[in-house]
Order: sequence, then structure tokens, then C-alpha cells
Amino acid sequence: MIKMKQRRQREELQMYYRQMGRPAPSKSHSDRSLRHMRTQLELCLEILAHCDRIVDDKLQAKTKNGLEAVVPNLSSIILTGNNLQELSDLEPLGSFTKLETICLLINPVSTKTNYREYMAYKFPHMRLLDFRKIKQKDRQGAQEFFRTKQGKDILREVSKKSKLSAAAALAAEASSGKGLGSDGGRFANPV
Repeated sequence: MIKMKQRRQREELQMYYRQMGRPAPSKSHSDRSLRHMRTQLELCLEILAHCDRIVDDKLQAKTKNGLEAVVPNLSSIILTGNNLQELSDLEPLGSFTKLETICLLINPVSTKTNYREYMAYKFPHMRLLDFRKIKQKDRQGAQEFFRTKQGKDILREVSKKSKLSAAAALAAEASSGKGLGSDGGRFANPV
């Protein structure tokens, strides 16, 4: 099996040389070339893994202050099919002040009553929600709705759920030993 694979690799390499208009190397030269290419590829993969760890460490350090510090100009986000259940799950997006396009299709939250109004109210710069325009009329209707008692109750409930889920997430991180400290975190690579 291994010999068949090596023969196929040699044949592919010879085809490559023919396409490039060069004479095919001898069998021993071909084997050396394959070994050299494999060694170079392994070295590149090691370098990429090291770079990935560096980027993760820097991202972890920056996200301690919030993800909006890392991507302050985020204007579009597509979270289709992420099983977002409640309006409170969308609270963290509120810190992105330049969001203009949000897509939450195929999420249970998109079927909630007053979902579209809530999004228009919460994100004043948003122009597209689920690939549909938010018109000025929609925005004004949302503003008016959230001035009513029912609207204020919804905002209060969302805020309460958001605080509860944030506290639960912190407790879960603390109990699992995966806080955002130097011992690892959401963005740390397992060693």
C-alpha cells in the first residue's frame, strides 16, 4: 500500500515536471524531492501553529476589555443557525456601535414576538436585519413601542435574563478553571 502511494506521488511529480516543460527527475532525485518537500511542509505547519498561538494570545489579551475593542469597525455579522434562543442572547452585540447588517435567520430568537422591533430599537444604525431593510417607519414604531408599558417590561426582562446568563457564564468558567487569566480561556490553544 505504501509503495503504491509512493509510486503515485512519483507519477504526479513527473506529470508536474512534464507540464512545466522540464525533464522528469530520476527516481532517487524524485524521492529526495518528496522528502525535502515533506520536510518543508512540516516546518511550515509548525510555524503556522506557532503563529496561531501568538494570535490567540494577543486576541485573548485584547478581548479582556471586550470583543468590540478588537473589531471596533464591525459593520456586518451573520449568525445564521447558531441556536440563539432569547433576545438577551443578543445583548453582547449592543457594544458594536457600527453594526449595520445583522442576520439571525434559522435561530429561534428570530421567531420571538417583537424581535424585529427590539432589533430596530437596540441597534439604531442597523440598516438590514435578516436581509430586509429597516425603514425609518419601522424604527419610529419600535421607539414608540418601547416607550409603552409592554415595551418597557420586555426591555426589563431582557436585561434581567442577560445579567443572569452573564453571571452563569462567569460561574461556569470559574468552576471549570477556564477564566480569562493566563491559564487559558476561550481563545487559548490547548497545549
